[in-house]
Amino acid sequence: MSHARLSTILLACLLGVSCSPEPGHEDSTTTPPTSTPSVVSQSVITDRDWELITLGEHTNPRGTQDRPLTLRLNREDSHAGGFAGCNGYGATYVLRGDRLRFEAPTSTRMFCEGVQDVENAFLGALPQVTMYTAIDSTLTLRGAQGPIATFQSR
Repeated sequence: MSHARLSTILLACLLGVSCSPEPGHEDSTTTPPTSTPSVVSQSVITDRDWELITLGEHTNPRGTQDRPLTLRLNREDSHAGGFAGCNGYGATYVLRGDRLRFEAPTSTRMFCEGVQDVENAFLGALPQVTMYTAIDSTLTLRGAQGPIATFQSR
């Protein structure tokens, strides 16, 4: 590289302009840009059907007729809903980055013998959620005390 070209690059660096040589003439001492961690896109967890696989200490909780409890987060209207074990439910949610918060859910009011405790625990857990992690097809809802519920994508 000529002395004049090097002087121009150094002056540009001092002025805050790009310090890289002209395209096609990359210097072997140029440091490649560092990558920044990407924020998980909302599309990773929204508009998908999730099946509950753990709720606190309950493993694979089931509802009436051996149906799984479910969750779906609709991105368009920020509304969540699904099957809570006995009844259908719905709740609005706020999702920002890895932060997730549900409003108190509403549900139909049918009583179902044998699954009502699981449904009550599930619906009571949703407002406790403060964040989530999503790895592959697994969604974990977390609260201040740690994991609350884990779902598998259907």
